[in-house]
Order: sequence, then C-alpha cells, then structure tokens
Amino acid sequence: MNKLLAEFITIRVGGESVNYTVLNGKKEYYNQNRYLLSDDILKNYEMAFEIEYTHNSTAIEGNTHMDLISKNNTNPLELAAWTHAEFVKIHPFIDGNGRTSRLIMNYQLMANGYLPISITKESRLKYFEALERYALQGDIETFAKFIANLENTRLDIYIKAMENCISNKQEDEFEMKM
Repeated sequence: MNKLLAEFITIRVGGESVNYTVLNGKKEYYNQNRYLLSDDILKNYEMAFEIEYTHNSTAIEGNTHMDLISKNNTNPLELAAWTHAEFVKIHPFIDGNGRTSRLIMNYQLMANGYLPISITKESRLKYFEALERYALQGDIETFAKFIANLENTRLDIYIKAMENCISNKQEDEFEMKM
C-alpha cells in the first residue's frame, strides 16, 4: 500500500476515529523491541490472553457469504475483525463458536505482527453489541473499531513495558560507568 495513502486511512464511527497508521507504527515498534521483554512476561500473557467464557446470545444464525479473496487489500485489523464477526454470524458449531472465532482472529492478528487481544468482562457488552450490529446491519466498522482499540491498548501496555526495560538498562549502564 502506498505510504502516503496509508497515512490517511482511518475508520470513523460515532465521531471517533481509529488511525491504522499509528497502530501499525506501534506494531512495528513492538516487533522491533519485543526482545527486551523477558520470556516470563510473554509466556504469562500468552497463557492468559484467551478468556474462557460461553455466552449463548452470540448464536446469531444465518450467513451472508463474502468472498475472502476480495478482502486481500483489507487492513489486517479489519480483516481479523471481519473474520471473527462472520464466523460468529455463521455459527457452525453447537458450542464454542465465540472461543473459536476469537482464536482465529488472534491467529490473524499474530500472523500480521500484532498482539493477541482478549475481551474483558468489562467490555463484553460493547463486544456483543458490535457483533450484533454486524449480524443485523452488516456494519463491520463498529466491531473493527472495537478490535482496533483493544489492540491499541494492548500495544500501549507492551510498549510501556519495553520503555521500562530500556530505561532500566540505561540506568544499569550508567551505574556500571560510575
């Protein structure tokens, strides 16, 4: 994608916008500096990222088939959100559709260099409302924005941890020179 064009890409929902260029910058920073984080930090997060819960109201029946090939030029965050929402909308299994769709979404995020995200208890209502809006109105922007904001929060947490590691390393180097 043209870099100049990428600078102007945003999703606008309810007067708010998500700037994917900023998110991509954070993703690149994280990927370049993740070696600074200890393996324990990464392992603990990876073990905890998928919150286990079942909520039967996510069972929205029906299928509006969209050709995945037409999604080739879609932003990876939007594609992950769309895949999750579409999988839940199709609802292929008796149980576990939400967990499976979150797993697929997180795989897509991680395959594109992003961090896996989790849906906290505090954000479940917004999560279900955004999924329902997609299922009933075909509005993926609300859900994509929701996912992008979760990713932004997750990247901020990891970037802060990396900056703390950098700061601590600089303090250690300063002490060694003294």
